[in-house]
Amino acid sequence: MMNERHLSFVILIIWKHTVATTHAALAVTKLEDQEILDLAGRHPEIAGHDAAVVVTTDDAELLRQAMAIVDSMQRRRQQMEQMIESMMPTGVPGKAAVLQAQRNAEAREALLRDFGALTSAEVADLAGSKAANRAALANRWRKEGRIFAVTHRGQTLFVSFQLDADGRPLPVIAQVLEAFGGDEGWQTALWFLAGNGWLGDSRPIDLLISEPERVAEAARREAAAFVF
Repeated sequence: MMNERHLSFVILIIWKHTVATTHAALAVTKLEDQEILDLAGRHPEIAGHDAAVVVTTDDAELLRQAMAIVDSMQRRRQQMEQMIESMMPTGVPGKAAVLQAQRNAEAREALLRDFGALTSAEVADLAGSKAANRAALANRWRKEGRIFAVTHRGQTLFVSFQLDADGRPLPVIAQVLEAFGGDEGWQTALWFLAGNGWLGDSRPIDLLISEPERVAEAARREAAAFVF
C-alpha cells in the first residue's frame, strides 16, 4: 500500500496600505522552495512546512475575510486533533501485550479454520429443527448452559466441536461451563485447544468423545485452582 503523505503549508497574509483605487486587489502567490528557506531563516516559526502561500491585498474587508478563513481552518484543525486524541487509547500497549494479542488472534483463526463454527440458523439446520425462528434452538441451549458462543467480526458463532454428529450438545460441554461458572467466549473456546496438565498435557478437545469425564474433571480442578 502506498504511504499517504499530508502536505503541510503556511499562509502569509499581507495588507498593502495604499491610496484607495477603484479596483481592489487580492493576489495569491506560491513561494518557491528557496524563497521558503530564505523566509524561514528570518522567521523560524514557519520552518518545516512543505509550501508557503502569500496573500496580499489593499482592501481592508478582503483582509478581514482572508484572516477569518485562516482562523476557521486553524480551529477546524485543532478540533480534528482533539477528536483524534479523544479516540486514542489512554495508554500505548507494550511489546508483550502486542505479542500476546497477536498470539491470541492466531489461535482464534486456527480454531475457526480447523474446527469451524456455526451460526444459530446453522445449528438449527444441523439439529433438524423445524422451528420458524431459526435462532431459537441455539439461543435456548446457550441460555441453559449447554453450549457457548464466541463473537467473530460482530457475528455470534458456536464452535462446532460442541455438537455431536446429530447436532446435539455434547454433555461434557455443560459440565465444563458449569465448572467455569458459566463463563463463555474465546477464553473458554481456546481452553479446549491448549495442552492441559490435568490431562497429561493432552488437549481437552482431543478427549471430548473418548474421555469426557476426564475433561470435565480437568475443568473443575483448574477452576478450583483459581479460587482463593
